[in-house]
Amino acid sequence: MADDYNGRCAMCKHFNLYDKYRFCSDKYKCTLKDNYYPWSDRACSKFEQANRSFETVDKAREGRL
Repeated sequence: MADDYNGRCAMCKHFNLYDKYRFCSDKYKCTLKDNYYPWSDRACSKFEQANRSFETVDKAREGRL
């Protein structure tokens, strides 16, 4: 896929790629806000850069994590 995840929730360390919302395929849990958000949402003021690659996010979106 190789989408651009810069400045998106997907690259935040609080965004749990292993906890996908069961009723919506593109929402994952934000552990800081205790809610589910799409990977493509713009990063909020609580954003902290995660040590993950774009490929890791692609795998999560494809259900391979």
